[in-house]
Amino acid sequence: ISPNGLVSDEISIRIQKAHLAFINSRHLLRRRGIRLSTKGRVCCAAVRFVLLYVCET
Repeated sequence: ISPNGLVSDEISIRIQKAHLAFINSRHLLRRRGIRLSTKGRVCCAAVRFVLLYVCET
């Protein structure tokens, strides 16, 4: 929360980090030997972890 009570900066930063986590896991999406369901779980886990990490602390 910023000094003026807004959280928009924090939300923007968190969304950018989640986007980077998705981009960094993109190599998994391109592999043919991994099931689609596994790819989805890995990507969702990485993105959710980044989005929710600060909420827990």
